[in-house]
Amino acid sequence: MSGKNSKISGSIQTKLRSSVRTASASPSRNESVATLPSLREPTASASPSGPDLATLRFELLALLRKDIADIFKKEFQEHQKHQEKQKENLQKTLRDALSTTQLDLQVMKTQLASDKVATDATISTLKGTFGEMEHALSGYTVHMKTTIESLTATVTPLENKCEDLESRSRRNNVPEGPDTCTTAAVKLLKPGVAGNLEPIPGSIGHKAEYTLDRVPVHRRALFSSCILF
Repeated sequence: MSGKNSKISGSIQTKLRSSVRTASASPSRNESVATLPSLREPTASASPSGPDLATLRFELLALLRKDIADIFKKEFQEHQKHQEKQKENLQKTLRDALSTTQLDLQVMKTQLASDKVATDATISTLKGTFGEMEHALSGYTVHMKTTIESLTATVTPLENKCEDLESRSRRNNVPEGPDTCTTAAVKLLKPGVAGNLEPIPGSIGHKAEYTLDRVPVHRRALFSSCILF
């Protein structure tokens, strides 16, 4: 603003000098200038140089108004240019940010599309695996159900056979203990419990039973004294 004020004062001084020279050179110009409207009416007791002062004042005011208007106009133009420059910078920044955002969105869209394809493939694979597992488990379920029914049906006869064997062992005074149930005895009893033994013929069975029943009698007769009648 100091440079602008110096320019204004210099232009005003130049105008003052030119107006003084013209006023002293041409009286007709002074008469014509005297007819111009002035901001303040001269008084009746004005000096002879009053019209020149009024003209000078008018010119100074006109120059001052023009300089002030030029200053404001120039400032306004500079302000407009600055605003336009800021607007352009803002638009450029927004365009750059928008382009970057669009690129990021495009990359994210591509990534999401590839992830969706991979997820769909995984889901389809899992569906196939679940279907196969369901089919296999349904077969296993049927097999397990059949096995359980068969085992349930076998449990009752086994319980009856075990009770029968226990009752027989009690009747024959077979001792019960950890040493009584040997591996050999289990092997001998296993076919009998399973019912795989063939029945003994009747004559052989009766003979064996007769012989086994008579063994104690013969042994006692051998070691005893003679029987007296």
